Amino acid sequence: MREIPFVADEYYHIYAHSVGDLELFKNARDFERFIVTLFLANGKKDIPRLDRSSDLNRVWVIRDGKINLGDPLVDIVGFCVMPNHFHFLLGERKDGNISIFMHRVLVSYAKYFNLKYERRGHVFESKFNAKHIVDDNYLLR
Repeated sequence: MREIPFVADEYYHIYAHSVGDLELFKNARDFERFIVTLFLANGKKDIPRLDRSSDLNRVWVIRDGKINLGDPLVDIVGFCVMPNHFHFLLGERKDGNISIFMHRVLVSYAKYFNLKYERRGHVFESKFNAKHIVDDNYLLR
């Protein structure tokens, strides 16, 4: 069980680190794939199959409502992607949705990364970290 429970209508700083300082984004294509995964994972329906064509086009298709992912699981307020880790600012819409969303993002990207770079094993550390944002001062640090 997670130390910090995710409660609806609250906001959280979510972050995850690669194993052993593994470089998560070796090129622009990896970065693009991760960003697209954020959007595709944020729906109640299954993530559509991604192929090697330009995934970035899917973001616009989703935005325009041509792919229906169902109601969003979380509110993606902001994100920062670094070479070996990332930070999200997420709003919980329904208790437990952040965990579902993060599972989808981490598993999807790990499968992509391992397949592309012909490797096996974990890509991310054992679990993602979370801090409850109780006031604006946390965001100003």
